[in-house]
Amino acid sequence: MTTTETPVRITLDAEGSTVTLTLTGYLGGAKFGGYRDAVAGCGARYVPAERCNRAPVEAVPQLLRALDVAGLGVSTDEALVARLREKADDARQLLDEGRARLAAVDAALADRGLKLFGFQRSGVEWLAPRDRALLCDEMGLGKTVQALVALPAGAATLVVAPAAAASVWVAECRRWRPDLAPVVIKGRDGFRWPRAGELVVASYGILPADAAAVGTPEVGTTIVADEAHNIKNSKAKRTVAFRALVSLVRTYRGRTWLVTGTPLLNRPPELWSLLQTAGLAQDAFGSWSDFCRMLGGSKGRYGYAWGRPSDEVPDRLRRVSLHRRRAEVLPQLPAKTRQDVEVNGLSRETIRACDEALAALGLGADDVPELHPGMPAFEQVSRARALLAAAKIPHVLEQVEEHEEAGEPLVVFSWHKAPVEALRGREGWAVVTGETPAGERGAAVERFQRGELRGIAGTIGALGVSVTLTRAHRLLMVDLPWTPALCSQAEDRVCRIGQDRGVVVVRLVAAHDIDRRVVELLTAKQELIEATVEASAVPEGYIGTAVADELTAAADAVARTAADQEEQDLRRQAERAVRMDAAKAEARERFGRDVEVSEDGKRRAPATPAEEHAARALAQLSASDPDRAAEENGVGFSKQDGEFGHSLAAQVARSGMLSERQWACAVRLAQKYRRQVGTP
Repeated sequence: MTTTETPVRITLDAEGSTVTLTLTGYLGGAKFGGYRDAVAGCGARYVPAERCNRAPVEAVPQLLRALDVAGLGVSTDEALVARLREKADDARQLLDEGRARLAAVDAALADRGLKLFGFQRSGVEWLAPRDRALLCDEMGLGKTVQALVALPAGAATLVVAPAAAASVWVAECRRWRPDLAPVVIKGRDGFRWPRAGELVVASYGILPADAAAVGTPEVGTTIVADEAHNIKNSKAKRTVAFRALVSLVRTYRGRTWLVTGTPLLNRPPELWSLLQTAGLAQDAFGSWSDFCRMLGGSKGRYGYAWGRPSDEVPDRLRRVSLHRRRAEVLPQLPAKTRQDVEVNGLSRETIRACDEALAALGLGADDVPELHPGMPAFEQVSRARALLAAAKIPHVLEQVEEHEEAGEPLVVFSWHKAPVEALRGREGWAVVTGETPAGERGAAVERFQRGELRGIAGTIGALGVSVTLTRAHRLLMVDLPWTPALCSQAEDRVCRIGQDRGVVVVRLVAAHDIDRRVVELLTAKQELIEATVEASAVPEGYIGTAVADELTAAADAVARTAADQEEQDLRRQAERAVRMDAAKAEARERFGRDVEVSEDGKRRAPATPAEEHAARALAQLSASDPDRAAEENGVGFSKQDGEFGHSLAAQVARSGMLSERQWACAVRLAQKYRRQVGTP
């Protein structure tokens, strides 16, 4: 096999976590395009200064498949084979440990009549061997439990979560992983890395601005981002701080796991940013331009506009994430039903504000507004929606009274605070907003679940994540955010494991186009999310050994490639030896004595007195012509012969070897300049 038949060289980098891809031969336009697409689609990053691509070791199986499809041969080194087998062994060990913990958990829970669900066991097997992963099961399926059980034995674990979720992680850790000591840290000054056997919980708000100032993590530390959609904005301080911690963890060969039921909250760039945080974006989609193409993105007046995702998006997401739907893995969970109730009786002020906002948008009768800060009329629309939320308060109180009379617990959610605050101080009710301390939020939820409260009301931002409110099966949504995933999260506080009745979600919709169109917009966005994330759902029975098996298969393929390459190198060496022997025999026959021949069998040292004289002449002429004929002084080469003569002289000085044709030219030059160099 020639070099051009194996134009791609993959070598293991010094740190053992990445590989370098280089081209060893020239590729034509079509072949190079195939190479570029193959490496970009596998998450390889181009390094201009070194003219190479780099990718994680975990990407090698995918790289080998992509390069094979592109018709490109690969050469490798033995170190890569060893590293792949080591990674495969590590993955199997982690998987075995995860399964052992599953068995221990099963035994402990059996005494209490409890057990993990089958899909949760599969989730542990999927997550345990991975260094970087996104667990995005539908809300309410126990992602916290799966992450805890999947952690390595004696792990040093940092969980970054919303403040309200800290108590959940502590309680679940004590229940599922008694071998780990949970610690909650508060205040930016109190931040520290976990020690072996510790599970440290920190909120996003206290992450250090300077990661280097808080020391270094233990080797193999796992960092878990709970409700990871909180770090979707790449420019936000919390995201920058979290990514700095992730970078340190990677340096010390640790793990990064993202946990969220809503990886795509609102717009596709949020998904890209979230995946980038764990180094998964390139693994899944290759480049940003490929991501835009697959998600139907194009630049518009106010940034990117997004169409319907292509059919390949779900498969791309499955490369790096695990997503299961409630209906598929746990059909016994009750389904949600939604009822939209129209609210009339709006005041003149509210109607006027809504009309003005709608007119300011300049929309047609069938348009659905896509709003974000900075767009025209955003402030007007926000004011109108706040007035609509306040206008719904009488209807909220009516619903609350009806449920109280029926003895039916009720959960009330609202994007704006006014409807929630209207229930503050009501007998048998608890109210949770952004100002409610985390401890009080947890206490209110526990009281509601124990049956000590008639109902609980909260803003979607404060109560819509990380809590369980399954005592109620009726939920009142007063007004909705612009983000459909936040609505789903709030709804799934009630519709989750532990719910034994059908869940009814009542949405109050004001009798005005502004509120009606919010529902239309949410529906359209939900369709996009379903076509992107929901379509990537993995069916029950997913095999947890996939990572180790892929790495082993890649190691075998690399080993075969290396063996083939060694065999081909031996064959080429034998062919070169035959050529050299033939060239030496030809020279011996021609000159009557042995002549030195180079490895390619085509070049030789001076073999005649004339050639030996020419070699000396070239050296003399080159030495006496340092200005390369800049001045006409009768010494050295002429201007016409200068470049060629100096080139021959340099080659003789370097190796003493020229081709037959070059020696003939050298002899002619020596004859031409015989007045300076004499004759043989």
